[in-house]
Amino acid sequence: MPEKKSKAMSHFAKHLFFGAKLYSERKAAKEELNEQLERMRKSIIRLSFSYSDIDQLREKLEKTIHAERKFAKFFQVDDLEIKKLKKEVAWQQQQLDSERTEKFRLMEENKTRIKALEEKVEGIKSTLNALIMEKIRRGQRLRFLEKKISAEVPDHSYLKN
Repeated sequence: MPEKKSKAMSHFAKHLFFGAKLYSERKAAKEELNEQLERMRKSIIRLSFSYSDIDQLREKLEKTIHAERKFAKFFQVDDLEIKKLKKEVAWQQQQLDSERTEKFRLMEENKTRIKALEEKVEGIKSTLNALIMEKIRRGQRLRFLEKKISAEVPDHSYLKN
């Protein structure tokens, strides 16, 4: 979050300084134009008006117009192409968000399936362990019964009759 704030702050500061620079250029151009107009007004009064004054006035006007254009571009309203691009970016962002939510939903679904499978595996393991223990007990019981039977029945006595 602080990274977003710092990026936003640097973006804001960059545009603020750029706007301030354009504003100062515009202001300086206007002042130069006003000074030139004032000199021309005085030269007309003194009747010392020359062609160089007109050339200087034209130069100052062009400089002022250029500064005004740059300043106006900085604050211009979005045109249709920019609006389309912003709309496309918003749509892409919406798609990304929907894909992200779908991904998280699938991840949660998979986690619940994995938990259910793990529980089933644990149940099978416990059942298998119980069956193994039962088999071991039956084997012990069978050996005990075999010993008991072999101890009670004499060897080969049934063959002698």
